[in-house]
Amino acid sequence: MTEDKEIAGKPKKSGILAFIESFNSVYLIKQHNQALQANKLVDSCWQTVAAEDIPAPGSLARIILLIPDSEAVFRQQTFSTDLVAEKNLEEAISLNIESWSPYGADCFQMSMIAKNSGQWIVSVWLWKKSAQERLLNILPEQKYTHIMPEMAWHCACLKNNEPTVLIAETTEKPGYAHIAEDGLPKQIAWPENQREVSRFWRSVGQADGQIKQITLTDQDLPTQGLPDNIEHIVLDNPKARSKWLKRAQCKGVNDWFNPVNWVKPALAVLTLAIVWAAVDAALITNKNQRLTELINQSKQSNHSVIAQQEKIDASLLHLTHFAALKQRQQQAENILAELSQRIPKDIWLETIQLDQHWLDIRGRGKDVIRLLALLETVSNTEDIVLLNDVRPDARTGDEQFQIRIILTDLLNAELKP
Repeated sequence: MTEDKEIAGKPKKSGILAFIESFNSVYLIKQHNQALQANKLVDSCWQTVAAEDIPAPGSLARIILLIPDSEAVFRQQTFSTDLVAEKNLEEAISLNIESWSPYGADCFQMSMIAKNSGQWIVSVWLWKKSAQERLLNILPEQKYTHIMPEMAWHCACLKNNEPTVLIAETTEKPGYAHIAEDGLPKQIAWPENQREVSRFWRSVGQADGQIKQITLTDQDLPTQGLPDNIEHIVLDNPKARSKWLKRAQCKGVNDWFNPVNWVKPALAVLTLAIVWAAVDAALITNKNQRLTELINQSKQSNHSVIAQQEKIDASLLHLTHFAALKQRQQQAENILAELSQRIPKDIWLETIQLDQHWLDIRGRGKDVIRLLALLETVSNTEDIVLLNDVRPDARTGDEQFQIRIILTDLLNAELKP
């Protein structure tokens, strides 16, 4: 009887609520004292649960096995987008890993990819196959949906792609990760003491000025030695982003949190809806069919009129542009004709160079200052600039000059609405 009262005193969840809870549940399985510890995410907080409480295979929950950071290595790689196409990127990553992997080919990997400034940015974690198999054998009956390094999980929980330093509480000791603006870690360290913490901040280098905040996975993490001028925030919703989980997903597992995995069921439902609509359309009367045809014809006529109007507008724009270019050509001709009349006879022009916005003239003669005053009266000019120091030639007495005439921008003036 006592047991009945206790059960009656607990709020029972309906079948729908229980289904929703199982669908949204997330379990983290990580090593703890040579055993595995299971944690369930409840109201944005982790609660330790017994191994028998972990959902059985086939559940909609996410069951994530974390590889200890001490048994994984991290490195960031870069590839030029000009040299490596996207379809060949995975192959390039594998070939590059072979050149530096401490485990050779006997390892698993997880990589995250971003594209930035003409480069593929790839953050890679490697761990030995034997390490993963050892963890799997602790609970041989348990099936997992995702397997990833512990620090990779914490990086995946960051929601904003902003430069930050992530400080995460891991199984062995706090880990420090420098997260770039593309959302990927550039470097990861596990400082043993305050001196190594300071060394990590120095290794961040000039990026330190771009870091606007420090993200902590737990408010109880020590913050001694951290910069005081940078905001400290605590990660309030430790759920990994789907693109990270997709890279850590085990083979043969459908992650229903990922919208991509709903495509096939959605297509099946859509196909049924289309079939139903086709059968329903077959029952429409001839009168309604005729009305539909008239409506479609009206829409086609409207589209045709709009298309013709767009062509006319484009033609008018081209004509306006052509007229402005023609006016620019006429402007240059008028200036050259006016120069031929205004330049004194004791001035000799050696070169004339016409650009879109100015006219450069070079030559020699006497009294160049008087020439500048004459050029200021030339039509369609905004300014006269002397580009060199005027000095008379010791032998001839002539002054060498290079003058730039800034032209009035008639082209843009004509194109303004």
